[in-house]
Amino acid sequence: MVKIKIRGNQIMKSRAIFIMIVFVLCGYLYPAGSKNIVVFPLENSTGSDKYEYLGVYLKELVTIDLLNNNIQVLERENLDEIIKEQKRSLTGALPEELTIKVGKIIGTDNIVTGGFVLSGTELKINIHIHDVETAKLLRSEEITGSLVEIVKLSGIIVKKLLNNTAANKENISNKVKTIDPRLSNVVRFYYSGEYDKAIFESMKIKEGDYSYYDSLFLRAECYFELKDYRHAMFDYERLLGITINSKIVQIVKEKINICMKNIPGTRIEAK
Repeated sequence: MVKIKIRGNQIMKSRAIFIMIVFVLCGYLYPAGSKNIVVFPLENSTGSDKYEYLGVYLKELVTIDLLNNNIQVLERENLDEIIKEQKRSLTGALPEELTIKVGKIIGTDNIVTGGFVLSGTELKINIHIHDVETAKLLRSEEITGSLVEIVKLSGIIVKKLLNNTAANKENISNKVKTIDPRLSNVVRFYYSGEYDKAIFESMKIKEGDYSYYDSLFLRAECYFELKDYRHAMFDYERLLGITINSKIVQIVKEKINICMKNIPGTRIEAK
């Protein structure tokens, strides 16, 4: 009897220790008061649809840089649909009001917005972080540099936005997500007008890779710029089967229609 009692106590102690460990780990992984962020695509202020994708790419870069600084980033696949719906219901609202409203719907604490301007190869990026509950602008930062250094510029401006907090000092080996260098090459060659090189680099990214959609879109754009309308339309049509930003979808449909007009025997328009 004594033996059984001691064993029962040991089991109870083991369970208590296990429960304590779980609570400690939960507190470590999900610290009390920790906040999360949603990053919006950066606004294209260039006046040209050619650079619409750059806002989507910058959003990805900013998201990665925030994650690598131990910031909790909510990534919502249906973010674009929510934005579209709110634009319809909040006609005439300021961009800040719209993003705050979307932030509340999603259930995030903070939102990151911004925009960019491209003059030749000079890229100017500005990003802002807002508190969703109070609708206050917490911080804004701006940076200017060469388009070729877009990845580096994103990293610098995010560190400035976070104001050199302790999270910025984490060892680089703790990165939870990385930027695909192949995609960086595609972006660089495309926006510098070296379309053949961009196409060659895009071929290295295979279906299933997380940067495949981005490389496919840019490859289609390269073929379009080279007036290779058959290859461009082939890639554009594949893109329509992938969930993407609505602005990009509209651009893709318009480009397909242009391709069809330039390819003998094609009459059906993308709607």
